[in-house]
Amino acid sequence: MKRIFSLLVLVTFLNPVVFSQEGDADSMMVYTNKKGKLIRKSGDELYFGFTPGFANRTLKENPGLFSAPIGERENETGGWFYSFHIGYRTNLHKHIVLDLGVEFNRNGEFYETGGDSVYTYKNTYHYIGIPLNLAFQYGDRFKLHVGAGVVPKMFLSQVTNEERENEFGTTEAIRTKYKDNFNFFNIDAVVSLGFRWNFSRNVGIYAIPEMRWQLANTYQKQWPYVHKSYVFGIKAGVSVLF
Repeated sequence: MKRIFSLLVLVTFLNPVVFSQEGDADSMMVYTNKKGKLIRKSGDELYFGFTPGFANRTLKENPGLFSAPIGERENETGGWFYSFHIGYRTNLHKHIVLDLGVEFNRNGEFYETGGDSVYTYKNTYHYIGIPLNLAFQYGDRFKLHVGAGVVPKMFLSQVTNEERENEFGTTEAIRTKYKDNFNFFNIDAVVSLGFRWNFSRNVGIYAIPEMRWQLANTYQKQWPYVHKSYVFGIKAGVSVLF
């Protein structure tokens, strides 16, 4: 009886593996529908989601004529920002995926004074980006996803939210939007490692941690500083399979 039970467990475990190796595509992509027709899905995915990310920056004096001391900006710290994306993954090979998309990208930094006086600010940089990635994938329903690529991005604005204590002892909030003295075009390098899980033939989810570095200065060359952001985020959302 124990041998029969062990054999059943072994068959149950091996069956998905054997089935996934039949044909040129995996078991999720080739099946017979209710009408008896053989269906071969492309494995391409339309996806959409959001990216919570911890952002920070490097900040240095711009050497030359326009240089100025960094001053209190040296005390800025990183923090959490949220971005949103939509994209399309297409299979170039069983294990190679081309990943294209559009994203509304945000990063920035925080500042807070110590002592009795209250003064804080949050700088948020807004971009529209076009992620271009190549990724290695492995698996059937549950796929390992390892990728690298670039994100060309267009600057939209910097928004600074300040909170300061006025002469009456109350805190007032000030919001200012800036568009001048920034590089209109920039680019991020990105690497990622995560998973995609297709829990049905039509719908899946994904969670792909990524690290990105901005390659060029946020500001124009006449500005006193060289500012470059970096972000560790988790790209997560829902995908629709074709």
